[in-house]
Amino acid sequence: MLFILYEAIRGGISGTWLGSVLGILDQVEFRALGAAFVAFLAVLWAGRPTIARLRRLKIGDTGLTDAEALRAHTASKANTPTMGGILIVGAILASVFLLADIRVFYIQLAAIVVLWLAALGGIDEGLGLGEVVGVGGGDAPAIRGDFH
Repeated sequence: MLFILYEAIRGGISGTWLGSVLGILDQVEFRALGAAFVAFLAVLWAGRPTIARLRRLKIGDTGLTDAEALRAHTASKANTPTMGGILIVGAILASVFLLADIRVFYIQLAAIVVLWLAALGGIDEGLGLGEVVGVGGGDAPAIRGDFH
């Protein structure tokens, strides 16, 4: 969005100090680095409130597993939110829509793929299909193929 806004006002600000400063938006490398920085800041800013909300909604991992040693180790992680992908996907999409040229087909395609895979991961977590499936494991079918 910022890039499109910059392109719209580029003609009016060329030759001014503002045009010189904003000219760095023409550099793809700067926009990519800026997008990574914006995504990092977005996760830092939204992390605690998102985790708190997920805990209030009781969206979390039970910490159950087949191995007794793992069960003892992960007992402290009971009710820990497992939907951290919400933060990551939100940060990626926010930074891309802010700094990328969203008129480019490949940017649009990448955003659709990220949303599609996030939805698939959310469905997998929401249905409880992320449980261990195998010897003595849960009897829920898995979306992905499990090899034993």
